[in-house]
Amino acid sequence: MGAAPNRRRRLILPALLFVVGALALALVSELSSSPLERVLAALPVWGSVAVVAGLLAVGTAATVAYERLSGGTDEPRAGAVPRVRGRRALTRTTTVVAMVAAGAGGGAVAGPPLLTWVSDSIAAATGPQWSAEVVYSLKERTSHPVSLSRDGSTLAAGFYDGTVIVWDVRTRARFVLRGCSGLADLALSPDGGTLAMVGYSRSLECPGSHFSLWDVDAQAKLGEWQVPAVIPATVVFSSDGTVLAFGGGEEEADDGRGGAADDKAADGKIQLWDVGKRRRIAEFVARKTPITALAFSPDGRSLAGGGTDWSQVMSDVYATMVALWDIRTRKVVGTLTLPPSTDLRALAFSPTGDVLATGGGNDDEATETVMLWDVASRTNTATIEAQDKAANSLAFTPDGRTLVVGFAVGEQGDGEIELWDAAGAERLETLTHPGNAVTSVAVGEAGRVIASATYDGSVRLWTRSG
Repeated sequence: MGAAPNRRRRLILPALLFVVGALALALVSELSSSPLERVLAALPVWGSVAVVAGLLAVGTAATVAYERLSGGTDEPRAGAVPRVRGRRALTRTTTVVAMVAAGAGGGAVAGPPLLTWVSDSIAAATGPQWSAEVVYSLKERTSHPVSLSRDGSTLAAGFYDGTVIVWDVRTRARFVLRGCSGLADLALSPDGGTLAMVGYSRSLECPGSHFSLWDVDAQAKLGEWQVPAVIPATVVFSSDGTVLAFGGGEEEADDGRGGAADDKAADGKIQLWDVGKRRRIAEFVARKTPITALAFSPDGRSLAGGGTDWSQVMSDVYATMVALWDIRTRKVVGTLTLPPSTDLRALAFSPTGDVLATGGGNDDEATETVMLWDVASRTNTATIEAQDKAANSLAFTPDGRTLVVGFAVGEQGDGEIELWDAAGAERLETLTHPGNAVTSVAVGEAGRVIASATYDGSVRLWTRSG
């Protein structure tokens, strides 16, 4: 009668040791940044369960061996010789070590995927939750761009002095690249392997307009070029990463009185480059319309670009146009006309390519407009109007269901990230940045990660659970 309770008690300690070992290693594995952790985190849940079952079997075998060798009691029998006592003590120690090892192994292997599965299950029951982490803060008021790789594993943020910080999002490890000052924009290729920077500098090291390409893995510059034909303001990669485009405007012509001549207003210029061969393959011209935003269609066959027609900016009403270029023929195949006196700040194609979002607004009326357009018919299908907000950046989630908009709000310069359904009919969520106007947003990892830059020089990572 007493043997069974004794056996159960002898099973409790190894079981507790297993649980403690598993939890400890799960937490260490979840918080660590080792390559092994990233490999184990990639295991499917069923694979983790299978490994844990095997390790439990090892622990059970050790417990059974302990039970048999201990003779069914925790204390050696009276008169037992020292050799027997030592063997039983060794057996008990070996059992404890085996159970801790089994628990540790189970925790290391199953920790990341199982903890993720548990947190996702809780989030699914309570609804999506966003958590924000400030990964960098310059503590200096500056507008700067951010870019994420398609899978959300690599993040880049650039600053006006030419400093670019690149993070491994999973481990938060980072390194710094030093480019030319006057950085205007940057972009990561979809696979995160290549970084493009554009800007305009007055420094002696790299005067004038500049464009550079960098190998992210090698942390090395692939090349740098002067591009006097255009003052670049924005840069984008095609969806396959083989082509990039950057655009801006020419130097303004002088009217002889120290001002810009309306009839000689700066043209907009867009250059297309072959990334692999590192050479220019085409140039587009937008007459009297410096380019302020660009976007490639997902199939890479079309490029959208536009800006304000500055030849009319002194009049009461000025025009803002978005042109659609056919990459193969190098011709404009359509145009979109935004509401009068609307500044264009951002463009984004939906993942299917049938919808184009434009972000801009009317400074005189203090209204900001995000418009959704049917690309085939060139018609406006939905409009999001916001009072006292500036839509500085746009991005679709990879599933195409949500449009992410980065806003500067009011005169105090507060910031918001608003998530809208792709039809533009309903605001789903608002992520606030009190006192920090949002200047740039990027989306990765199936819409579960949003990177944002704010005017105080901070870079945030928003992670969704559920």
